[in-house]
This record gives sequence, structure tokens and C-alpha cells, in this order.
Amino acid sequence: MAPKNKEKEVDPGWEHGEMVAGDRHKVKCKWCHKILSGGIHRFKQHLAGIQGEAKPCANVPTEVRKEMRDMLLEKKNEKEKKKKFDERVVNMQRIDTSEDDSDGDGDVEARELRRAFRASREQFASEQARMDETRAGASSSRAPPDPYRDTARRGTMDPFLHRSQSTKQPKISSSIMGDMKVRATKMGRAISKFFHYNRIPPNVANSPYYRSMVDTIAEVGPGVKPPSAYEIGGKYLDMEVSDYWRYLEDHFKTWEEYGCTLMCDGWTSNNRRHIINFMAYCVTGTVFIRSVDTSGHRMDAEYLYSLIDDTLAMVNNWHKYVVAIVTDNAPNFKAAAKKLREKGKGIIWVPCAAHCIDLMLEDIGKLDDVRETIDEGKMVTSLIYNHQFMTDLLREMNEGREILRPGITRFATHFVALESLCRAKANIMQMWTSTAYVKSKFSHQPLARKVQQIVLGEDFWNRAERITDLLEPLVLVLKLVDADTKPTMGFVYDAMDRAKLAIEQRSRGKYGTYYKKIWKIIDNRWDNQMHQDIHASGKFSLLVHFHHGY
Repeated sequence: MAPKNKEKEVDPGWEHGEMVAGDRHKVKCKWCHKILSGGIHRFKQHLAGIQGEAKPCANVPTEVRKEMRDMLLEKKNEKEKKKKFDERVVNMQRIDTSEDDSDGDGDVEARELRRAFRASREQFASEQARMDETRAGASSSRAPPDPYRDTARRGTMDPFLHRSQSTKQPKISSSIMGDMKVRATKMGRAISKFFHYNRIPPNVANSPYYRSMVDTIAEVGPGVKPPSAYEIGGKYLDMEVSDYWRYLEDHFKTWEEYGCTLMCDGWTSNNRRHIINFMAYCVTGTVFIRSVDTSGHRMDAEYLYSLIDDTLAMVNNWHKYVVAIVTDNAPNFKAAAKKLREKGKGIIWVPCAAHCIDLMLEDIGKLDDVRETIDEGKMVTSLIYNHQFMTDLLREMNEGREILRPGITRFATHFVALESLCRAKANIMQMWTSTAYVKSKFSHQPLARKVQQIVLGEDFWNRAERITDLLEPLVLVLKLVDADTKPTMGFVYDAMDRAKLAIEQRSRGKYGTYYKKIWKIIDNRWDNQMHQDIHASGKFSLLVHFHHGY
């Protein structure tokens, strides 16, 4: 059996031999069963059939013998290269200590090399002093830092990323290893080919794991076989899963003290699969728990309850720490949360504030004048982007800027798209009066003429500006609750109150009592869905916090 150590993992020689009696310096050949002393290197000489070093194996296959010979020859060449490189470094050190820059010897290259060498040495000394100071400060603490806890508070869960950033400073001699620019270009071409020919978006290189991968490859060095597709999807994926659960254990400790909130978020993939993601939120941040493909299932209360209950059972005693569950405002989720309470789980159901506000905007969008305006705005936008001639004309008139198109999932995008049209109003109107449009065959089409009437009329723009002006405060609250840094419900309550006041003030100044229609819709959704005991306690706590100056 091969030794379970690092040497076994990287040296192919162990595939043809096994350790004897736990001593890695004694290897038994699986081809001739001879026991050799001297470790794995002498055993590879035995397989390669090198005379004078070890007695050649008589039974080893030809391809194995050739593989071992090539491996030993490559190692020998690497040693010779290293020897020459070390000699070069010594010579550079002699150059560095022999003369000063101002010696006037006329050897420009030598002076530049000395200057670069000293700069590199000074940089190394400075960095080494900084690292020593950091280590000294860390050693004075009572207990060593927990990498998982520290990374959780910094927002990054993987300590591997931080480890790669703290690798030791390269040797001074590395500054003179060949032409850096040529080597960088060679590496850049190789990596870019991998991206280009596998249709990987270039922005993937912005991932912190990209730089970590490159640094690790450089650290390991040449000759190490990269992982296969089977290994990436097998043992290495299993390692990541194990690391992630270890990462979650740190959050479990926090949950024991503060509790946590289970969040459910459903979405539909491009291939029409219905997915529900489960996350847990606490003061240390949000962590992913599981993802469930619910395609083909009836999304009733019983099924949703079973999903939530199974999620709570994934971690031992986790259900003790879950104090609330956040879902959208659909009746089936509300009914599932009710079953949780009936089963004695003691979990509070909290409707999603972002979903609630989006439903407000959807209800406002059902008002006759608002619905008509949104439909006309969509008609204008669709005509522009469905015809290349109009798209090019827009970019020319609007100085290359695009107008936003409504999304599918959030109704708020209709109002954002309408606002985008209003900002480009002058340029859009100019499109339909330009010489290029008037002389084009496209201008005679019925749909183009209809849109022209909308764009050149004042009624559409007056309605669009009124709607976007009045609903801007509500859209801002939606952006607030939908941000990565979630505010407390106390802040959300205050934001909604301010939004209503802003809508009233804007309406009284320009549009009379139109705000009352919007207020009625807001209050209906807010009172029926968001007025929860936990929200009220959050607002009260916030008021106490500021009153006492905490």
C-alpha cells in the first residue's frame, strides 16, 4: 500500500510500488516483488533500468520504463538549470556590491541591474518587517484567530482566498528571471485561449478565485497533472461541500446566541425549471442552505410546508434557532407558515417587503391612466429596439445612450423604463422629425405612424412625467429593501412614511389630489401584509435606540 503522504500524491512512482512495514524508504516493486532501500527516487531508477544506481527491474513494461526514464531525465535537467541560475544570482550579487551607480564606468546595463537588485532587496526587507510586526501583534492575543469566523465577518467565506494573498514574498532573484513582459504575454495568451474557445465571459477573471487559481498553479510549479473533469465534479466538489458545511458551523454558533431567519426565494430558469432557494440570515450575513427543483409539483401549502420542514431537519437542532421565515406574499406560502405554527415550530412568518412594494406598484399599474401610459411606453420602446434602423437612429440622436426596457419579473421595471423614456424625451421626439426618418420607407408603416402620434403628442409625456414623478419615492424604497445591505424593519417603516409624505407634497404642488389614489393602494397592501408584530417591535427598538443615543 502506498504511503498516505504528500509525496504519494505527487509522485507517479508509487503507482508501481508499495511501502514496506510503514517505512517509506523501503519500497516493494509490484512487477518483480524486489524490496529496494533508498526511497522513491532510487525505486524509480530501478524501474527506469539505470545501470550503477539500482538493479534494473526485469519485468517492468516498456512504457513504464520509458516514463520513469523521462521523469528522471527531466528532474536532472531541472537541477542543472537551477545550478546555473544560482550561479547567475551570485554573479548579480557581486555586481550589486562591487560598484555604485555613480562610478561612471559606462556600462548602462550593469547599472540598471544593480539598481533593480537593490530596489527589490529593499522592498523585500520592508515587506518582511511588516509581516514580522503583524505576526508579533497576532501572537500577543489570547487565542489564535478563527479563519472561518474572521472571513465570515469580512464577507468572504473561503479562507483559501486569504491564504493565497499572504503567500511569502518571492526571492529577490526572481526579479531577474528572464523577460517578465514576454512571460506575461505567454501566460496571457494561454489563459485567454481557454476563455475564448470555451465561451467563458471575460468578466469571470474578476472572480477572486481566478487570481487564487493562477497563484496556486505558479506556487505548485510545472509537472503537476491538472485535475480531470471527473475529479473536479467528484472528489474536489466533495471537498468544497465539506468546507462549506464547516463554514456554516461558525454561523451555527452565532445562531445559538442571536437566532436566524430562514428566507425562501423562488425563480424560473431559462429552461423553465421552477427553483426555490433557501437561505439563512443572521448578524454575520446570509448563507446558502439548499436549492430545490420544484418542477412538476403542485405548489400548495402542504408541499411548501414539507420543503421548509425538510430544510429545518438538514442541520441538527437547527429549528431551535430559526425565529422567523421570510417568503413572498402568496397565499400558499402564508398557509405553509401557518402549518409551521400549528406543528409547534414557534416560527413567525414575515412577508417579503420587496415583494410587497412591487405588488403596490403592480396595483397602481392597474389604474386606467397608468396602464394606458405604460402600454404606450412599451410600444415606443419595442418599436425602437425591434427595428435596427430605429435603434441606430436612437443611438445617434441620444448620444449613444440606451433607453431601458421593462423586465419580466419585477413590475417596478415598467416605471423605471418609463422614467428612462422621459429623460430622453427631447431626443426621442427629434427622431420622428429627423430628415433620416421622414425620408425612410419605415416612416410610412402603420405602426410607425401610430407611435409617431404618441411621441409627438403632449398627452403621453404629461401622463408619463406625472407617474414617474409621483412614484419615484416608492421605487426608491423598493431599491432600499432590495439592496445587499438589508435595513432593519424600523428603517423600512420610516422610509414608507417619508415616501407617502413625498408623494403627497409632489401631488399637491402639480397634480392636486391625485396622490389619494396612490395612498389608498399603498395602505391596503401595507396594512394587510406588512403590519406584523415583529415589525412593530423593530420600529420601537429603533426609536429607543436613537432616543438614548446608542
